[in-house]
Amino acid sequence: MGIEKNYRRSVNHNYMILRPEFPCINDYRITMVMNCNIKNLLNMDVEYIDEVVEFIYDISNLKNIGGFYERKKMKYSELLTLFKSIINVVEDGESYLLRIEDILFDMEYVYVDERNEKVLFCYCPQADIDGDFNNNFRRFVQEIVLSTDHTDGKAAELIYGILEICNREDFLMKDIRDYMNKMEGAYPKRTVRQINYETIRSESREKEKNKEHPIIAEENEDSYKSIFENDNIKMGKGKKKRIVEVVKEAFGIKEAENENKEHKDKVIASKNKRQEMKHPHETDERDDMTMLLSQKEYRDVLVDVRKKENIELEFFPCVIGKDGERVDKIIREQSVSRVHLKVYNQGDDYYVEDQNSTNGTFINDEMLDPFQKYVINNGDTLTIADHEYIFKHM
Repeated sequence: MGIEKNYRRSVNHNYMILRPEFPCINDYRITMVMNCNIKNLLNMDVEYIDEVVEFIYDISNLKNIGGFYERKKMKYSELLTLFKSIINVVEDGESYLLRIEDILFDMEYVYVDERNEKVLFCYCPQADIDGDFNNNFRRFVQEIVLSTDHTDGKAAELIYGILEICNREDFLMKDIRDYMNKMEGAYPKRTVRQINYETIRSESREKEKNKEHPIIAEENEDSYKSIFENDNIKMGKGKKKRIVEVVKEAFGIKEAENENKEHKDKVIASKNKRQEMKHPHETDERDDMTMLLSQKEYRDVLVDVRKKENIELEFFPCVIGKDGERVDKIIREQSVSRVHLKVYNQGDDYYVEDQNSTNGTFINDEMLDPFQKYVINNGDTLTIADHEYIFKHM
C-alpha cells in the first residue's frame, strides 16, 4: 500500500492528508464518498495540485484506535461496537459500488470520536490497487487481538472467534455478523461443559497455588490453538509469538512440559530486567513499600510554570492527558484532551507528539501538527492546551 501521509492543523480543525501512489482522477467513487454521507466513513475532500491528488479528511476530535486503546484495552461492548461498525461500512460501501479494498483497515486509519466513541473509517480511492481484502482484514484483526482486554472473558471469546473465522480462505462479513449475533443471543447447548470464566479464574488461582496448570474446556483449547496452526495467517514471528502468549494467558492453555531450559533462563533474565525498569502499570510486592522522597530522582521533568504540579517523566513513551485510564500522567484540566500528547526518548534526543488534541500542543509557541514527532530541548517551553511547562533534562 503506497500512501504518503501528512497531518495539518488549522485554528479549529485537524486534518489527515493522504497521497496514494496511483490516485484515481475524476473517478465516480470520489464523488460518491464526498456527496453521499456514507455512515461510518470519515468526511473526505479532494485537492488537485500540479497533477498530484490529495485526499483530505477532517479528524477533529478523533483518535486513531491504536492510540485510544493503547493503555485501556477494549472491553466486550467496545469490540461489539467496532465490528458492527466494520460490517456496516463494508456493506454500505458495497451498496454504493465502492471497492472495499480501499477501506483502510489499519490501526492508524481507523478513528474513534472522543465525544461518543463512534467508529469511523478512512476510504482512500485506489489506495491498494492489487490489495486482497481478506488478507488485509485478517492482519487488522490480529492487531485488534493485542488491543483487547483479555481479563474480559466475553471480549476474549469474541475476538478469538472472529480471528478463527478470518483464518478461513474465503470468509465473508456475513460469517462474522452471524458469529456476533450468536454471541449476543442465547448460547446453544454444548457437548462439552459450558464455559464459565469465573470458574476458570477460580480454578486458575487454585491450581497456581499447587503449581499446576489451569484447566479449560477441551473444545476451546483445540479451537484457539488451531488458529495458529493455519499457514494462511501471514505475520512476523514476533507478532505470532505474542498472540500465542495472549491466547495462553486468556484461556489458560497449558504450555508444553518440556520447555527448553535456555529459553527459561532468558525469560527469567528478561523478567529481572523488567523489574529494574518497571513501568507504572506493572505491580509487584515491592509496590507497598514506602520510599523516602529524597530517594526519588527524576532526570526528566516538565516544570509547571504556574508552580502547581510538575510532571515527572520516569519512563518513555509517556502519555499525558486527563483520562486516568488511558494515560500515564494526568492533567486534571477541562481544556486538556483525554489523550493529549506523548513524550518519547530516543538516545539523547527527546520528542513530543500531539495526539490530535482539541486545543493543541506547542513547543516555544509553535503549534504542533497531530501525530508528528517534534524535538524538544532542555529549557524549551511546552504548552499543553493553555498550561505551560518547562522541559528540564537533569
